[in-house]
Amino acid sequence: MELEICGLRAKAQCVLLTLLAGSCLSACSEQPALAPVIDAATPHLAAFERFERWAERCVSSDVRLGGVQALRETLFAPLRRDRTVAWAEVQAQDGRVLPYRTPLGDAALSFVPIEAPALGRVLVALCEQCKPAECVVIERPKAKRAAQVRMGFCKPVSEPQASAKESRQRSR
Repeated sequence: MELEICGLRAKAQCVLLTLLAGSCLSACSEQPALAPVIDAATPHLAAFERFERWAERCVSSDVRLGGVQALRETLFAPLRRDRTVAWAEVQAQDGRVLPYRTPLGDAALSFVPIEAPALGRVLVALCEQCKPAECVVIERPKAKRAAQVRMGFCKPVSEPQASAKESRQRSR
């Protein structure tokens, strides 16, 4: 006997519930793939936010710096001592693209959107070309901003331990 509920017959509801359950299971099975991306991005989100604010101030400043080189020097000054920043790229509203070191091309990156507490939605990609170093690229989705920032962060590869003999020779 079929029971009619809310205009749907009971058999149809069972099919609908089965489809919904299948969708939930497939969505849940994708979540573990996000874990490595979130883990890689989390230590760098605060640095990304700080630099993004700085970049927006630099490119939208009323003070006009003497040429692109002066703007580049001012813009990237906070990054010069940060060993985890492998590269950065800032695109100003006027279309200028200002690179710090050599950024990776888009073809090498597969971005995943995540929610960051202070930033909202950001796009994150793990860089497979940077092995054995652990590298992550962070950017915001395209929007009307004074500066569109993309940054590559790499965890420096630890150098092999020098032998005791080599250490003594260097200290002489």
